[in-house]
Amino acid sequence: MKPKKEKSSAGQSSLHFGTISEVYANGTARVKLEDLDGMTTMPIPVGHQNTSDRIWYWMPAVGQRVACLLDEKGEQGVVLCGIYTQENPPPIQDLNKLYLKFGAIEITGDVTTGSLQVKATRIDWNP
Repeated sequence: MKPKKEKSSAGQSSLHFGTISEVYANGTARVKLEDLDGMTTMPIPVGHQNTSDRIWYWMPAVGQRVACLLDEKGEQGVVLCGIYTQENPPPIQDLNKLYLKFGAIEITGDVTTGSLQVKATRIDWNP
């Protein structure tokens, strides 16, 4: 006889898409979810690539389209990532390039040539 599986009390998570409405310096953001009648989340954590020894801190901008994973009540969750749309397509169409833009700063890397291009109003190598 197989043991009976107990039902998890954790509930179910679901994927939602929305727009960043507020951003906080503590690594959280609020998201307006059009697919949930325009509900806006409480501040929820923004997922980052690294958060310990190799730190990656780059918060999304207000108005950015994002994907979120939320609990069944929409009370807890995480912003998973930004997403491109038809209205906001990827800035380059080359799978061999890395592209970063932050205000007036642009960085382009090409893995096929090994080149790195940096555009900025000022670059300080050893501040």
